[in-house]
Amino acid sequence: MTVSRPALTAVLVALLSSLLAVSAQSPASATSGDVMPAGTQYCADSYTGHSNWFGSSPSSWVVDINFPGDKGTTLVAPGPGSVTQVTSGYGGGYGNSIVWTSQDGSERLHLAHLSSVATTGSVAAGTPIGVLGTTGDSSSEHLHLSRSLNGSPAPVILSGVTVTPFMDPVVYGRWPCNGTTYTAVASNSDRDGDGVSDASDRCPDQPGPANTGGCPDTDGDTVADLDDTCPHYPDRRDPHGCPAEGTSAGVSDFNGDGIGDVAGVYEYPGG
Repeated sequence: MTVSRPALTAVLVALLSSLLAVSAQSPASATSGDVMPAGTQYCADSYTGHSNWFGSSPSSWVVDINFPGDKGTTLVAPGPGSVTQVTSGYGGGYGNSIVWTSQDGSERLHLAHLSSVATTGSVAAGTPIGVLGTTGDSSSEHLHLSRSLNGSPAPVILSGVTVTPFMDPVVYGRWPCNGTTYTAVASNSDRDGDGVSDASDRCPDQPGPANTGGCPDTDGDTVADLDDTCPHYPDRRDPHGCPAEGTSAGVSDFNGDGIGDVAGVYEYPGG
């Protein structure tokens, strides 16, 4: 069977567009876990002019977290990554404080006023990282928390939910909450380090992109290898990652130089 040059060119353009769309996908949020023990119900307050460790931001992007019996609560890493202690003692008002950084470096959380720091360096999801306290410029126990994404201040996200604090309350740390009551979920375990939490990863021990459910995708066609009848052929015109029956546009790369072999044209019979 012969294939006209215009038809082949159209197929190649469509294939390139598909691959570029895949590569532009954003990483999954590392903070789909939480820093409080799973099941903890907590309140979030803030006030005008609340200082953010990561730079200038809306005051609502900095939260003070309280809950009954919060004093001495062990705080944990929301996902795999690393912990650095950034202040100690009075610490410019932050007291003992740490920064947790996600494994891919895209997200950071600043936790302040800790009574103590549990560990620094590499951590797994759920690793104890500090103890809630009232060091620095603090009148009572609470967790001062802020977040950055790709180097810039960002709204706080915990348990996959954006935490929107109650602004300028008359009484801070009130229970029941001045505003929304939040509930912590389990920390975001990610055994294969691909940015997709084990809870939603179809292949928790094999790294893969979020758009394939965390499973490997050898040909980059957004169809996971375990579902792809043609895992080395980047085409998804049928549900199995193969060309639609009766089409022909197989582009190979025999020498592995990243340039497709135009001669690699064949007809896939379907099935």
